[in-house]
Amino acid sequence: MSILFDSRLGEVLDLLLLVSILTFILRFFIKKKSVLFIIMFTFTLIIGLLWHNSLFKTFDDIAPTLHDEEMIRDVRITVNEGHDDIFYSDATFVLTEEEEVERLLEDLSEIELKKLDHFDYGFDRDYKVDINVIVDRGNVRRLEQIDLYIDDEYLNNYEIISNTNHLKTIEELVEKYHVKE
Repeated sequence: MSILFDSRLGEVLDLLLLVSILTFILRFFIKKKSVLFIIMFTFTLIIGLLWHNSLFKTFDDIAPTLHDEEMIRDVRITVNEGHDDIFYSDATFVLTEEEEVERLLEDLSEIELKKLDHFDYGFDRDYKVDINVIVDRGNVRRLEQIDLYIDDEYLNNYEIISNTNHLKTIEELVEKYHVKE
């Protein structure tokens, strides 16, 4: 996430600003310019690689509370229909059977993702999957909802880069519950 600028370019500019400030400070302690250059080049390379790797995620990275399937209360799937750039919910059904929820999560766990350059809420995706999870935080149990806007190419603010059939279970369930698409 960019500190001063709003975009991926902003993140690069933040990195350059950080390197410039660090170079300015280190030049008082390191007198040899060649050593300073090598240190700053290495620092920039490491930070750049960490930043690049942060763009790629798996489903488990963006929905970490789903590792304990026993804590999932239910899953609500909404089929979205769109006409002339106006999207509305066409049908909704709730999964409570553990086997169906496990199949859905298994399909989603195979997804590899890349963060989009721009923020996109994803309201126009084919499906919205709401997963209600009971989370234990010490003495407190609370219900959290994870909202997933998904279609063939995108999941929330991520592009799906893996070649998986991640909608297989969703489409089977839509057919099973006779939901009109």
